[in-house]
Amino acid sequence: MQKLIIFNPFPKQVEFINAVFSKLYSFVLYGGGIRGGKSFAAIGILIMLCRMFPFSRWAIVRKDMPTIEKNVFPTWDKICPSDFVASDRRRNPTNPRVEFKNGSQIIFFPENYNRDKELDRFKGLEVNGFLAEEINELQEDTFNKMIERSGSYIVPSGNRQPDPIIFATCNPSPGWVKKKIFTPHKEGKLNPEWYYIQARIFDNPYIPNEYLKTLKTLPHYHYRVFVEGDWDFQLKKENAYWRGFELDKHVQNIPFNPHLPIHESIDSNILPYCAISLWQLDGGHAIQIAEIAASDPDNTAQKSAGLVNKYLNKIGHEDLIILHGDASAKAKNTIDNEKRSFIQLHEGVLKEEFIVRNRVSNSNPSVSIRGEFINAVYEGLVPGLSISINETCKDSINDYISVVQDENGGLQKRRITKDGLTYEPFGHFSDTKAYFLCDVWKKEFNEFKNAGSTHEYILKINKSYNSM
Repeated sequence: MQKLIIFNPFPKQVEFINAVFSKLYSFVLYGGGIRGGKSFAAIGILIMLCRMFPFSRWAIVRKDMPTIEKNVFPTWDKICPSDFVASDRRRNPTNPRVEFKNGSQIIFFPENYNRDKELDRFKGLEVNGFLAEEINELQEDTFNKMIERSGSYIVPSGNRQPDPIIFATCNPSPGWVKKKIFTPHKEGKLNPEWYYIQARIFDNPYIPNEYLKTLKTLPHYHYRVFVEGDWDFQLKKENAYWRGFELDKHVQNIPFNPHLPIHESIDSNILPYCAISLWQLDGGHAIQIAEIAASDPDNTAQKSAGLVNKYLNKIGHEDLIILHGDASAKAKNTIDNEKRSFIQLHEGVLKEEFIVRNRVSNSNPSVSIRGEFINAVYEGLVPGLSISINETCKDSINDYISVVQDENGGLQKRRITKDGLTYEPFGHFSDTKAYFLCDVWKKEFNEFKNAGSTHEYILKINKSYNSM
């Protein structure tokens, strides 16, 4: 098959092009850091497909139309050959598209998940394939819809029918793209019909050296995510629930201290996992030293406790465990013959190897108040208290970065459905952190809560200092 090259690609872009046109893959993802040439190559490929297959139909998908206008159109204007365009209707409010002189067309298709959670708009969409720009910003259900609709359009008789193909770009993210594509790729278990290409700025020979030098002044984790394409971390969202949490300030390499007790905080869930965070308290300094995401089949009370024992034995812990967690996990259940609660069953296994003190509260603190309190600690507004997270706690860190505020200042827990089961993908390690910190800093938390707001608390603290 002859390839019509409409731009001069560098080697990583050539790999992307070859993968899309190889007929070996139904899905190709070109992902990584900034300025890796992802969008330029992807839109170039789409125009090539339109030229090679007259009367074919393709769609570019992004999360909403303003994002398409802001991020897709500028690249389009740079690369699309004007002499090939028959009709530019990108600004059409109901059906934004570009039609080419050979009858092929590209539809600009916003996901609009906030307004169409059932993705009903996909039901009537007939295309030969998709370009998913920044697929990490789309829903996993949208990806499944693209698989369902790719190849559904039949070109008029007498013209070549293209093979269905979905290709995409992305930046590192902790969501479904990492779980479904990047991690299996890293482990050598990726679907053989899918292909992943790591794109980094260093692969782009057109980037000036002076610009690369300037990027080295970025904060450490910002550089790791956007320049090095590190999938283990992401950066804080604009509407972050933990607004005071900063990667470069609060994430450190912190060794386990064998002279301090271990505080375990647990949030019992079936999906995506039973979240367990392990902490130590050094004076007023709370340190998260480890995490355990106990997924199926280890997400039971007893098996998750077994994982805790195994980890603590591995690091040589010989002191006691102080247990914290969700108050609802203290409720008795009818599954166990003795009607023991999740916490009782969990504690029983811990006691097989360690001395345990159960400090699980009878009620959980208000989500919005505890968030304000912990943010105040992060921001250095509560005298004598500080928080550090071990850099090995990657699931926890991404949880702290991913959760956002709801309209009432609480923690917004987005729910997703997979295989008929609905669950919250993020927020569970955030809950374990809150249970622990509000327990061990109960006096300070109550003082903060009674002040009524962060502002009133600061005024009260300043007044007490000024009167000394």
